[in-house]
Amino acid sequence: MVMVSEIDLFNLEDPNSIIRKVVGDDELIDISELAQRRVQIPVGYEIKELSIENGESKEISSLVEDEIKKFVNEGYPDNIYTPIYEAILNAYQHGNKRDPDKKVRFAYHLGESHLDILIEDEGTILNSTFVPFILKHRESDVKSKYIDFYKFARKEKPKANNGTGTSFMHAYMDEINYYLGEHGLMVHMVKNKN
Repeated sequence: MVMVSEIDLFNLEDPNSIIRKVVGDDELIDISELAQRRVQIPVGYEIKELSIENGESKEISSLVEDEIKKFVNEGYPDNIYTPIYEAILNAYQHGNKRDPDKKVRFAYHLGESHLDILIEDEGTILNSTFVPFILKHRESDVKSKYIDFYKFARKEKPKANNGTGTSFMHAYMDEINYYLGEHGLMVHMVKNKN
């Protein structure tokens, strides 16, 4: 017997759903071709341009260590490091395609009630399977279940990638949005002060 929910035409997990068919399978989307206004890092944000050579955890940690300490000292949880690390790693690996000549911009504004973080890469190409993956995060409680991108997309997982970085970002932050930045994809993350 087939459960009705299993054949829902808008089921994001079903590779045969309308959503998956509309965005295509493994199509490349150049976000610079979208009729979107490019978002600039606002005035008043602290900005750090990161040059990443190999994307190792120690390298990224050393680049943002002082800022993480500042956030923790202001009352944000220690795990604030995780979504920042994952966003920077994703920008380096997927946006900049591991090109050490491309920069990752890490910008933040430490407010009274929340922390705004912007991570921008220099890439404009997204795989279409990322679209339903993000929609799935927006519709479900990922704080209780991490979603592996490669399992979700039914792709072979690369050896150097776990596919859970975006899920960690959504789990640890209170709000996440994606924009076309001046240089590439910009991820905006918000953490409310509890």
